[in-house]
Amino acid sequence: MIKKIDLKTIMYKIKRRARKYIRIFLDFVFTIICNQIYFLKKTYSKRKINYIIKNKSSEFLIKLNLGCGLDYKIGWINIDNNSDQNIVRVDIKWDLRRPLPFKDNSVDLIFNEHFLEHLTVEDGIKALCDFRRILRPKGVIRIAMPDLKTVIDEYLDPNWKQRAWLSKFGMSHVQTQAELININFHAWGHKYLYNKEELERRLREVGFYEIRFCKWRESCLYELNDLETRDESTLIVEAVK
Repeated sequence: MIKKIDLKTIMYKIKRRARKYIRIFLDFVFTIICNQIYFLKKTYSKRKINYIIKNKSSEFLIKLNLGCGLDYKIGWINIDNNSDQNIVRVDIKWDLRRPLPFKDNSVDLIFNEHFLEHLTVEDGIKALCDFRRILRPKGVIRIAMPDLKTVIDEYLDPNWKQRAWLSKFGMSHVQTQAELININFHAWGHKYLYNKEELERRLREVGFYEIRFCKWRESCLYELNDLETRDESTLIVEAVK
């Protein structure tokens, strides 16, 4: 007995199989395109960095201002991901949670202000490891940030409502000490606050050996003087590779 051919069923199977192979083909093409884009971006980044290093080096020092925000420093390589899309001038747009596109032992000085507290502690440790990687031996990183001790002191202060930063940052509406401390921990994208003990611990964990706490805008190194721009930078440290 001859079986009746069901053309509709056959066409349905052909279409389904065709769609499957078309998807596989398109996924393959998409992967190739993504890889090419990544390669071109990486190549462009390397060329741009080499150009910037060549043209912005000050007395043969390579100096990075990481998470620069609106604080563009002349003579430094200013790097930020510009997540708020408000930065007019930046040398390299880069997500600092990713390894920096600099060779090992190629950078002399690194500065960042109000940056590290915006990362989780895990991302912060990874970033510090990468900063140490690119620093030359005896290279120095200077970190400025709000101090957890200052935050606690403000919380315990009966006159906490008189703090100047509340009006400065439009926080005069804060009603309680609990609200005050939670703002410090969570506002502005804060993820992890440090005190001296914790910051030194993390720096030593990633391999920095000489650690010194500094006053605002003061350093024993000429190039690291007068860098801070925020009064709220109450915890400042320099660490040597």
